[in-house]
Amino acid sequence: MESSRFDVLRSRSDNSEVIVCRGVLDHETCGELQAIIEAALDDRVQRLRLDFADLATIDESGLRCLHRTSQRCRESGVLFEVDANECVREPIAASGIEELTAPRRSAPAGAGSG
Repeated sequence: MESSRFDVLRSRSDNSEVIVCRGVLDHETCGELQAIIEAALDDRVQRLRLDFADLATIDESGLRCLHRTSQRCRESGVLFEVDANECVREPIAASGIEELTAPRRSAPAGAGSG
């Protein structure tokens, strides 16, 4: 049992909650994330953002968690966003999660193309 296998940090400002996940989101760790998400939604946040920039991998259990969250947010009128790195972006997109945000580039300020 590795304690650093999955870490979750949360931040709330006004009616917006950001949940930052690091490590492995799978059948052993998705319950922790689901509980945090449920608590945020029970508190009636208006915006929920999952930050998976430092997530190493996601499995079917993690994807099911995202689908449940997406459905509950739609039913509750909560803005739901998922920010993911390249490692987990593809399986999330392939699973049909529509709330996946545009990829972020770690380019220096002003060095982008539009």
